[in-house]
Amino acid sequence: MDESLRKDPSQAIANRLPFDILEEIFKNYLLEETPDHPVETLLLICKSWLQAALESTRLWSTFRINRNPDFWVSCIPRRLARGRKDVLLDIYIRVTSPSNSKKECRPSLAHL
Repeated sequence: MDESLRKDPSQAIANRLPFDILEEIFKNYLLEETPDHPVETLLLICKSWLQAALESTRLWSTFRINRNPDFWVSCIPRRLARGRKDVLLDIYIRVTSPSNSKKECRPSLAHL
């Protein structure tokens, strides 16, 4: 590790990225989100990312509901609580089989 970063972590590039660049990173992270790597992981990078993530309406209003209903049942209420109440939600649903679609999605959608 660079000695200057060890003395002053605020000099790391991650701490100096402009908000619009962070928004792009967040948008791409949403596309690849998994239960093992949820969007909330972005809150742990550094203080500037925490601030930017909490200010990002897209992070807390976009839901890509897929094959893991247990994950979504637990995270939807948290994300709705973090998001602004005056922002429309973007909801994407991917089902594994049309015959199971209601069964798969119903628990998650009950929170919306």
